[in-house]
Order: sequence, then structure tokens, then C-alpha cells
Amino acid sequence: VLQSSGSFHYTYPMTDVGSLHGAVLLQRGTEDLIAVAGGTTGTNSDTDCTLGTRFQIASVSKQFTAAAVLLLADRGVLSVDDPVRNWLEGCPAAWEPITLHHLLSHSSGLVHWHALPGLDLTSPAATSDLLGSFASVPLLGPPGERFSYSSRDTPQLVLGAPGGVLAQVQLVTLPGQADVPDQEPG
Repeated sequence: VLQSSGSFHYTYPMTDVGSLHGAVLLQRGTEDLIAVAGGTTGTNSDTDCTLGTRFQIASVSKQFTAAAVLLLADRGVLSVDDPVRNWLEGCPAAWEPITLHHLLSHSSGLVHWHALPGLDLTSPAATSDLLGSFASVPLLGPPGERFSYSSRDTPQLVLGAPGGVLAQVQLVTLPGQADVPDQEPG
């Protein structure tokens, strides 16, 4: 999509979804310029994608989580040097030295999801179950000692847990946001 002089010009028509597996919505104000969905959901080959399909966005949300944490730090609600135990009820003893900074910088020592036996990423899981899975394996090392990427090594899981501090911040209100059900990601 190219924009010049306030108008949109499409490089190709979005009428043939071809090999698209997903949904695309492009709006100007409240006008839908492009609204297409195609393919299957990926988790179930018999389920077609629609404009109402909810997708697991995984790592795409990390920068928004980091922005929310830094906004809360700027507001004085928390400090990036706070231990996660301040924000996580029932924090495992091994996680007590982990700070929000460790989570943001992938230096907490938490493992990546592939190290969790039996974790099925295609099935919905409650936050408490995910936290239990991560707590069931030892840390890779002392927090702050080394970088180790982890899809859950961000404050999303910890601060997004019920009662977590992220419930206190709302960066923007999106149109129709009240219509989005509150449920665990799938």
C-alpha cells in the first residue's frame, strides 16, 4: 500500500487471498479500506480464518509490554529494579532475585518455552498453568548473569498474571475494545 497526497494506492488488489493464512484490516478512520481473511487457522486445518479470528501474537506484544512497564516506572508505580515477587503472588523462591529489568533484558534465567516438557503451544492455557510450567524447571543461571532469549522471559506473563501491575495501565482505548472478550490466549 502506497500513500501519496492523502490517498491510498494499492500495489495489487486484495481480492484474491491465495495463500494468505490470516486476516488483514486496513482502516482510515472508521472506513474499511481492506478487509480480507483467508486460509485456515493453522491450529486446526478445518477451521477457516475470518475477520473475527483471534490470533496468538506471541513476541509481537513484547514492545508494548516494555512500553507499559516503562510508563508505569515513569508514573512512579514501579521501578524496573523491583523484584518480580512484588508483582507475582506466590512467586517461586528461585525467582525472588529476578527483577523487572532482568525480564525486559532477557537475563532473568528463565528458560525458553521449548525447554518445557509437555507444553502445547496450540492449546489455550491458563496463566497459572504457564507460570507453573516455567517454575517447574530450574533457572539457566543466576538472574543478570547472561542473556538467554525466552518468549516468556518478559514481564507479559509475570505482570499480566491476575492481580499483576499491567492491569493498572491502559495506553490507549481502541474502537470496539469493549467488545473483545477477556480470555486466555490460544
